Amino acid sequence: MEKERKEQKKNNGKYVHISFSTMLESENGRKKTVRIKSRIFYREKGEGPNLLLLHDAGQSGAIYRKLLNELSKNYHVIVPDLPGHGNSDCPDMDYTIQDFSLAIEAILKALKIFEVSILAYGQSAAYCIDYCLYNRSNVDKLIFLNPGALYCLDFAHASKLSTFFGRWIISRYKNPAYMRKQMEKAFFDKTVLKEQDVKAFCRPYIREDVQFCVRLAVANYDDEKILENLKKIDIPVLYLRGSEDTFSDHKMIEEYIQNTEQPYEMEIRNCGAWLQLEKAQSISQGILRFLNE
Repeated sequence: MEKERKEQKKNNGKYVHISFSTMLESENGRKKTVRIKSRIFYREKGEGPNLLLLHDAGQSGAIYRKLLNELSKNYHVIVPDLPGHGNSDCPDMDYTIQDFSLAIEAILKALKIFEVSILAYGQSAAYCIDYCLYNRSNVDKLIFLNPGALYCLDFAHASKLSTFFGRWIISRYKNPAYMRKQMEKAFFDKTVLKEQDVKAFCRPYIREDVQFCVRLAVANYDDEKILENLKKIDIPVLYLRGSEDTFSDHKMIEEYIQNTEQPYEMEIRNCGAWLQLEKAQSISQGILRFLNE
């Protein structure tokens, strides 16, 4: 417990212990039910209605540094590091969409949060949709930032993470000089990218277990049924995008919008793909208007 308290203080956050059952594929191809127990690191700030912020595969909750400060003026904002990412534990599971969905359910249950709106970026939109499919009554509204697969983006050779060379590629993620060059691709105004954000992105990759889990999250991402499930949940969804985003898969984003029963769209001018870092104040205003309607 003393070690955990020191870690919490060092990382300016807290840990919550979660558990859930999931399926794990064994070496012989058979599936077995396993009980996952894990520590999840999270940050929270503010008072009011609950708002959960989910990061993309390969990221951590640190990506929401600016949004946490903006949105917490009106909401109780919770920003976890998902399993296998950031400062959280790396449990033995397959890191599928369903695994992350069950983890989200366990996190909210452990924090005693039963009514929530959710903001999700990239692949985590699929985790969010799967969670909503089984917990519809708990969710008020959704906000999606560039939903879709990490491997569809031109970021740090992400499309090759699940290949033979993936282990070598992802080991470079801990290098701030390399990562800055990659992150700059997602920005319209590259001067906005701060050194602390680059270091925050790189820091978890010092851990080899995080490297391994992120590769699994990319390799085992299968969104075949996600759009079909999106139609079923009938929850208002705000889609946010940058007007100068040359980084994201816009065809995929359009498919998400077309399969949403109640879609809302907002485009941020002079902004790239990582809106939460480049235009935090502008998108927070749009998010608040949407949530308060």
